[in-house]
Amino acid sequence: MPALTAAEKSELLSKMCHYIPQARHLGVHLVALDDQEITLCPPYRKELVGQRDLRMDYSAAALHLIAKIEQTVIPKTTNFSLDYLRPTRLQDTYAQCALTRQGRQVANVSITAWQERRDRPCAIARAHFLIPEQ
Repeated sequence: MPALTAAEKSELLSKMCHYIPQARHLGVHLVALDDQEITLCPPYRKELVGQRDLRMDYSAAALHLIAKIEQTVIPKTTNFSLDYLRPTRLQDTYAQCALTRQGRQVANVSITAWQERRDRPCAIARAHFLIPEQ
């Protein structure tokens, strides 16, 4: 399967933001995409305040992995670890991911979330995924 162009990846990620239920519920959208980085953001919504089980980190990591792997499959989360570093404010939060390791069946993604300044993250996370065979 040929590699996707930047425009195709952008279109795929935008579609996946609507396909993944949690990303759709949070309103996650693509902010920036280049060869090295993908930045995603769910807009601040008052009705989501205090709902700790609605984190965007899962969605951001899955979307990042979808953009980076060659297959067009939905990865399955096998493990997720989240560390809160500082309190967040009632405003947009951004997430940036890095694919730290990818094998044929397993991939590891690190996630950094911030609000006002990228150099002052409010949370970091690590996600491990099973990549289903096509």
